[in-house]
Amino acid sequence: MVNKKLFIVCIATFFLLGGTLMASGPWIEEIDEEDSLSFPVGAFEIGAPDGVEQTRTSVAFPHSRHLTYSCDTCHHTWEYHAILDNCTASGCHDLTSAPENAVKNGQYTAEGIRYYKYAYHKMCRDCHRDINAQNRAKTKTTNIAGDTDQLRNGPVGCIECHPAE
Repeated sequence: MVNKKLFIVCIATFFLLGGTLMASGPWIEEIDEEDSLSFPVGAFEIGAPDGVEQTRTSVAFPHSRHLTYSCDTCHHTWEYHAILDNCTASGCHDLTSAPENAVKNGQYTAEGIRYYKYAYHKMCRDCHRDINAQNRAKTKTTNIAGDTDQLRNGPVGCIECHPAE
């Protein structure tokens, strides 16, 4: 209870002082749009592109949990000064059905990655699988599950990412 009260007092003080300092600060200059960066925090829904009937629920993607990664890990074609296009934009992951040659030797082909669903699975699910495997290996080595150096395990199963409504 004391921690909750202290937290509320700290937040109130921050907003009162922060607002006063921001409004009266002579050091504040006008921010040029080209010199700023904005991105969504919290979670947002990732689903099928317009015109594609979804067979599973959309994925609630917690963007703010991924801020420890470099942006270009996921946004691999981003040129840092440009506004991001949607992943399903023309020429990127714009196929709405899997091509015939989508998988070769158990791996997605370059043409297969153009299929939006395979691109998401390769990026998200495979990254989570790698992290989970690293955590299992570290636990096996140290015998300490949940070691502070471990990354948070990510979901890899269908229902974990696409829960039933």
